[in-house]
Amino acid sequence: MKKWFQKGTMQMGMGKEINSLTDDPRVSMSKDDYQRILLELQYYRDDNQHVSFHNSNGVKKSRIKHTSSITRQAGRAWASLIFDEKAKITVNSKTKAGDGLNDYIADVLNHNNFYDLYEEWLELGVVAGGFAVFPQVVNDEIQFSWVRPDQFFPINSNSSNIESSAVVSQTTKPDGNGGITYYSLVTFNYFDKITHTVTIVNELYKSDNDSKALGKQVPLHSYQPYAEYEETHVFQNMAVPLVAYFKSAGKNNKNLESPLGVGIVANSQHMIDDLNTANDMLQRELELSRRRVMISKEAIRPIGDTSSTRMQSSQEAYFDADDDTFIGLPNTNGDPSQPFVEQLESHIQVDEYNKAIQSYMERFENEIGLSQGTLSVNAKQSDKTATEVVSDNSMTYRTRSSYCSQVEKQIKCLIMAIIELSVNDDYGILDERLNGINPLEDDITIKVDFNDGVFTDSDTKEKNDLNMVTNMLMSKQTFMMKNLGYTEDEAKQELLRIQDEAGGFDTLPSEQKGMFGDSEGGE
Repeated sequence: MKKWFQKGTMQMGMGKEINSLTDDPRVSMSKDDYQRILLELQYYRDDNQHVSFHNSNGVKKSRIKHTSSITRQAGRAWASLIFDEKAKITVNSKTKAGDGLNDYIADVLNHNNFYDLYEEWLELGVVAGGFAVFPQVVNDEIQFSWVRPDQFFPINSNSSNIESSAVVSQTTKPDGNGGITYYSLVTFNYFDKITHTVTIVNELYKSDNDSKALGKQVPLHSYQPYAEYEETHVFQNMAVPLVAYFKSAGKNNKNLESPLGVGIVANSQHMIDDLNTANDMLQRELELSRRRVMISKEAIRPIGDTSSTRMQSSQEAYFDADDDTFIGLPNTNGDPSQPFVEQLESHIQVDEYNKAIQSYMERFENEIGLSQGTLSVNAKQSDKTATEVVSDNSMTYRTRSSYCSQVEKQIKCLIMAIIELSVNDDYGILDERLNGINPLEDDITIKVDFNDGVFTDSDTKEKNDLNMVTNMLMSKQTFMMKNLGYTEDEAKQELLRIQDEAGGFDTLPSEQKGMFGDSEGGE
């Protein structure tokens, strides 16, 4: 194990040139995995695709394809279903009483706008298979750094877990000659669970006029923004890695040995292409639904000789470069003095294209684990009861559960990393609420409540809770807070008013007294 760790931390060597971090022997990531991630990000950005066509002059032209942004829509739908601002994270230490630890973590999360930003990054992670986040101490405060999937590289990892990783961040600098110099900082994070240490190794690479190449390794002090960075630093007493990685749900079927997740694009690329093609054809159909005129060449203004008043004898048809309304054909009636003009009627196939698009959408929903009607338009959905809608969402719920397991794993790792840095000897204790906290020895529990209300029939849920009150398994106060939106104080006040209206008599059995937030009433 010691030999493996030493091998993992060796540096490439100053001055050595490398094209991609996937060429580094320390990195457990294939070029195919990296190219797949880049492709998935391309679909997420909805990078402009072009299609070729011939205009009325027979000239081949190119135009931007009308895509549907379905990849981003799907990622957004999944992110909002998995995690939103209603989610709740609670942290407790069984060895330290009080809410100090939980309050501190809540403050750190709010300071970093975690609940909003996490949903945004989860959107990207679902599409491209994963993303990472890690805490760092800046001016005695914890700040989060978010890592795109194309910036994250696993190190010496098995196919089920990533404990060590490399993160790449790139900056640019004008070279003074009209070109651009690219600097890439590679931060290696090596976690050793035997010695409970995290070793940070910083390496700087320089590339001239090539943003895709990592380039040649140079000293950290050669570029001012990184001049104060340490080449190597070791954190002691670490229970978990500093970098918390989210892996998309399910096995990576594109590379069975890879520890990375696979996004929704990889297994649905052809379906997305078909959907985009149908959407483009519909849009093009609407654009070209204007009239078409078939006309003899003799009736069309010929091209003039700009150097004189003489007309070209070829009598070539003249159109605006982007005009495809007129179709010039030779006059076949034998009489050039009688040119023909015939308007062509066009039938707009909107219904046909819409049906095709909806079909592709429904198949795409099935492929990524969403219930039909989540992205597609389901006219029957509006006529269904709440119970039927919940039942129809069973596929979404099952897939969501798998995603939630991965989200919970990442968040727990992040929270523990926050605690580790906040009480680490390198920085001292950042907040007095953490006095006495030891991440290695304390029994720290982290709970993530994902708020499953969107999948629950509220009427059925309320009836079940009311039944629990009747059977003395839930207090009225809890019922009012849970189902009616009362605060604790509001629920207590409302229960007192109910008792007053009843004449001050508490008709409940004695065994139920004290369950409703009023321990003194009824006697």
